[in-house]
Amino acid sequence: EGLNILALSLTKSLTSDDEIIVMVALESKSLLDRYLDDYQGTYNSVGDLASSSAGKAIIKSIDAAQNALIRQLDALGLIREVTATYNTIVNAIAVKICYGDMQTISQFANVSTVIMSETYNHPQVAEGVTDTSAIENAVDIYETGIFKPVGVDYTGNNTSVAVLDSGF
Repeated sequence: EGLNILALSLTKSLTSDDEIIVMVALESKSLLDRYLDDYQGTYNSVGDLASSSAGKAIIKSIDAAQNALIRQLDALGLIREVTATYNTIVNAIAVKICYGDMQTISQFANVSTVIMSETYNHPQVAEGVTDTSAIENAVDIYETGIFKPVGVDYTGNNTSVAVLDSGF
Protein backbone atom coordinates (compact mmCIF):
# COMPACT_ATOMS: atom_id res chain seq x y z
CA GLU A 1 0.00 0.00 0.00
CA GLY A 2 2.84 2.41 0.84
CA LEU A 3 4.46 1.84 -2.53
CA ASN A 4 1.20 2.60 -4.32
CA ILE A 5 0.85 5.84 -2.36
CA LEU A 6 4.43 6.78 -3.22
CA ALA A 7 3.89 6.00 -6.91
CA LEU A 8 0.67 8.00 -6.89
CA SER A 9 2.35 10.98 -5.26
CA LEU A 10 5.18 10.89 -7.81
CA THR A 11 2.84 10.76 -10.79
CA LYS A 12 0.61 13.53 -9.43
CA SER A 13 3.43 15.99 -10.12
CA LEU A 14 3.62 14.95 -13.80
CA THR A 15 1.67 16.67 -16.52
CA SER A 16 0.43 14.85 -19.62
CA ASP A 17 3.17 16.57 -21.68
CA ASP A 18 6.06 15.57 -19.39
CA GLU A 19 8.54 13.23 -21.05
CA ILE A 20 9.19 9.96 -19.25
CA ILE A 21 10.86 6.69 -20.11
CA VAL A 22 8.75 3.55 -19.87
CA MET A 23 9.37 -0.15 -20.27
CA VAL A 24 6.77 -1.63 -22.60
CA ALA A 25 6.60 -5.41 -22.14
CA LEU A 26 5.18 -7.39 -25.03
CA GLU A 27 2.80 -10.34 -24.68
CA SER A 28 5.14 -12.78 -26.45
CA LYS A 29 7.74 -14.67 -24.41
CA SER A 30 11.38 -13.68 -23.90
CA LEU A 31 14.26 -15.98 -24.80
CA LEU A 32 14.54 -17.02 -21.14
CA ASP A 33 10.84 -17.88 -20.97
CA ARG A 34 11.11 -19.94 -24.14
CA TYR A 35 14.15 -21.74 -22.72
CA LEU A 36 12.35 -22.56 -19.46
CA ASP A 37 9.12 -23.63 -21.17
CA ASP A 38 10.36 -25.40 -24.30
CA TYR A 39 14.13 -25.92 -24.49
CA GLN A 40 15.50 -26.64 -21.00
CA GLY A 41 15.97 -30.33 -21.76
CA THR A 42 17.54 -29.62 -25.14
CA TYR A 43 20.11 -26.93 -24.23
CA ASN A 44 22.30 -26.61 -21.13
CA SER A 45 21.74 -22.87 -20.76
CA VAL A 46 19.99 -19.84 -22.18
CA GLY A 47 23.34 -18.90 -23.72
CA ASP A 48 23.49 -22.23 -25.55
CA LEU A 49 19.96 -21.69 -26.83
CA ALA A 50 20.80 -18.11 -27.90
CA SER A 51 23.75 -19.27 -30.00
CA SER A 52 21.77 -22.07 -31.66
CA SER A 53 19.75 -21.76 -34.86
CA ALA A 54 16.54 -22.23 -32.81
CA GLY A 55 17.57 -19.43 -30.45
CA LYS A 56 18.49 -17.11 -33.30
CA ALA A 57 15.06 -17.74 -34.82
CA ILE A 58 13.39 -16.93 -31.48
CA ILE A 59 15.42 -13.70 -31.15
CA LYS A 60 14.57 -12.78 -34.75
CA SER A 61 10.86 -13.30 -33.98
CA ILE A 62 11.07 -11.22 -30.79
CA ASP A 63 12.92 -8.44 -32.63
CA ALA A 64 10.31 -8.46 -35.42
CA ALA A 65 7.46 -8.11 -32.91
CA GLN A 66 9.27 -5.30 -31.11
CA ASN A 67 10.01 -3.48 -34.38
CA ALA A 68 6.38 -3.83 -35.48
CA LEU A 69 5.22 -2.29 -32.18
CA ILE A 70 7.79 0.50 -32.47
CA ARG A 71 6.59 1.30 -36.01
CA GLN A 72 2.97 1.26 -34.80
CA LEU A 73 3.66 3.57 -31.85
CA ASP A 74 5.82 5.86 -33.97
CA ALA A 75 3.19 6.12 -36.74
CA LEU A 76 0.68 7.30 -34.12
CA GLY A 77 3.16 9.80 -32.66
CA LEU A 78 3.18 8.06 -29.28
CA ILE A 79 6.95 7.69 -28.87
CA ARG A 80 9.71 10.26 -28.97
CA GLU A 81 12.67 7.89 -28.88
CA VAL A 82 13.52 4.21 -28.45
CA THR A 83 16.15 4.05 -25.71
CA ALA A 84 16.65 0.25 -25.56
CA THR A 85 15.27 -3.12 -26.58
CA TYR A 86 15.39 -6.32 -24.54
CA ASN A 87 14.87 -9.92 -25.63
CA THR A 88 16.74 -12.24 -23.26
CA ILE A 89 15.29 -11.85 -19.76
CA VAL A 90 12.21 -9.88 -20.76
CA ASN A 91 10.60 -9.10 -24.10
CA ALA A 92 10.36 -5.33 -23.81
CA ILE A 93 11.27 -1.99 -25.29
CA ALA A 94 12.24 1.16 -23.42
CA VAL A 95 10.82 4.29 -24.99
CA LYS A 96 10.60 7.98 -24.23
CA ILE A 97 6.99 9.11 -24.30
CA CYS A 98 4.71 11.81 -22.97
CA TYR A 99 3.24 10.80 -19.62
CA GLY A 100 -0.26 11.34 -20.99
CA ASP A 101 0.25 8.56 -23.58
CA MET A 102 1.12 5.84 -21.07
CA GLN A 103 -2.46 4.57 -20.71
CA THR A 104 -3.00 4.54 -24.48
CA ILE A 105 0.11 2.43 -25.05
CA SER A 106 -0.97 -0.03 -22.35
CA GLN A 107 -4.17 -0.73 -24.34
CA PHE A 108 -2.37 -2.14 -27.40
CA ALA A 109 -3.24 -5.82 -28.01
CA ASN A 110 0.38 -7.01 -28.06
CA VAL A 111 1.39 -5.08 -24.91
CA SER A 112 1.24 -6.83 -21.54
CA THR A 113 2.57 -4.09 -19.24
CA VAL A 114 3.80 -0.50 -19.31
CA ILE A 115 6.02 0.44 -16.39
CA MET A 116 7.38 3.92 -15.75
CA SER A 117 11.14 3.88 -15.39
CA GLU A 118 12.85 5.71 -12.59
CA THR A 119 13.95 9.04 -13.97
CA TYR A 120 16.27 11.49 -12.31
CA ASN A 121 16.70 15.12 -13.17
CA HIS A 122 20.23 16.11 -14.05
CA PRO A 123 21.76 18.75 -11.77
CA GLN A 124 21.29 22.21 -13.16
CA VAL A 125 23.43 25.29 -12.63
CA ALA A 126 21.31 28.26 -11.70
CA GLU A 127 21.58 31.10 -14.18
CA GLY A 128 23.77 33.96 -13.08
CA VAL A 129 25.44 32.01 -10.26
CA THR A 130 29.18 32.46 -10.38
CA ASP A 131 30.05 32.11 -6.69
CA THR A 132 30.80 28.47 -6.01
CA SER A 133 32.38 29.03 -2.58
CA ALA A 134 29.51 27.19 -0.89
CA ILE A 135 30.36 23.99 -2.77
CA GLU A 136 32.67 21.73 -0.83
CA ASN A 137 34.28 18.70 -2.43
CA ALA A 138 34.34 16.31 0.52
CA VAL A 139 35.79 13.50 -1.57
CA ASP A 140 39.52 13.43 -2.15
CA ILE A 141 40.38 11.88 -5.50
CA TYR A 142 43.54 11.17 -7.45
CA GLU A 143 44.03 12.96 -10.79
CA THR A 144 42.80 9.75 -12.48
CA GLY A 145 39.38 10.20 -10.83
CA ILE A 146 39.86 7.31 -8.44
CA PHE A 147 38.81 7.83 -4.81
CA LYS A 148 41.72 8.56 -2.44
CA PRO A 149 40.81 7.08 0.98
CA VAL A 150 43.29 9.17 2.98
CA GLY A 151 41.73 10.32 6.25
CA VAL A 152 38.47 8.42 5.70
CA ASP A 153 37.37 6.11 8.52
CA TYR A 154 35.14 3.95 6.33
CA THR A 155 37.03 0.85 5.14
CA GLY A 156 34.35 -1.14 3.35
CA ASN A 157 34.69 -4.07 5.73
CA ASN A 158 31.57 -6.24 5.93
CA THR A 159 30.23 -4.77 2.70
CA SER A 160 28.70 -7.18 0.18
CA VAL A 161 28.82 -6.56 -3.54
CA ALA A 162 26.75 -8.54 -6.04
CA VAL A 163 27.70 -8.94 -9.66
CA LEU A 164 24.85 -10.14 -11.84
CA ASP A 165 26.05 -11.68 -15.08
CA SER A 166 23.81 -13.15 -17.76
CA GLY A 167 26.59 -15.50 -18.88
CA PHE A 168 26.76 -14.16 -22.43
